[in-house]
Amino acid sequence: MAIEKTNEQFKHDMATARTYVSAELKMYNIDIDVRLLTTISVMQSIALKFIDGSISAEEAREGFDGAMAMYTNNNKLPF
Repeated sequence: MAIEKTNEQFKHDMATARTYVSAELKMYNIDIDVRLLTTISVMQSIALKFIDGSISAEEAREGFDGAMAMYTNNNKLPF
């Protein structure tokens, strides 16, 4: 139950962060898909885990594939 609450809080926090980033970018007339930025951030995190040896190359590939699938699947990211 605590994990579910943590996941829900994470999703809420990510949505709040996306809204904040989107508003900041619009102030400077920068039009970019914030969900794309989120996907890039997820992929960067995966890459850093691979570089420091926390995950294998196969796990990194699966993570990249998963991130791209979530983005391209009608932009339905889980957060």
